[in-house]
Amino acid sequence: MIFLNTSECLARLGGAFPPSHRLLGLAAELAAGAPAAAGGGVAGEAADRGFAERLFSRKGNAAGRVAEFGALGGIGGPGTTGAAARSPSVPAAAYLLWFNPNAEDGAGCRQLVLDLPAGRYRAEYWDAAEGRLAGVEIATAAPLVLGLPDPRAAYAVLIVPLF
Repeated sequence: MIFLNTSECLARLGGAFPPSHRLLGLAAELAAGAPAAAGGGVAGEAADRGFAERLFSRKGNAAGRVAEFGALGGIGGPGTTGAAARSPSVPAAAYLLWFNPNAEDGAGCRQLVLDLPAGRYRAEYWDAAEGRLAGVEIATAAPLVLGLPDPRAAYAVLIVPLF
């Protein structure tokens, strides 16, 4: 299991989607608020990778079923300041995830469990191999349990709270 930092997550997304894809613009805006962008260095990179580790529920996800997990976001909403608060294209408290299951054993990963605040969320599953929307799900959190469209496929997952 590898937790990706912001630059690694951006690289995976950039390799999966064409430059004009809307997810890449959103990823750049969400990455602008990442700890490594603010602090830099080894400490900033560790804090940056820690964001993905905090979102990924160790209790709910099957051990060995995930190869890579990266997360951008968590910005916006009440109390947010700066460019992120003023950006109309970044939904309040949006999360953009890179998820690549460990499909070597053939089983892959059927669900993803995230430690998000209580509430209702909309999740969009973007197939990384085909660059297209593969599914949409509405789910309730604490924790957020998502059912993946294909347990062996890599996805970018856009998660937005529903108010």
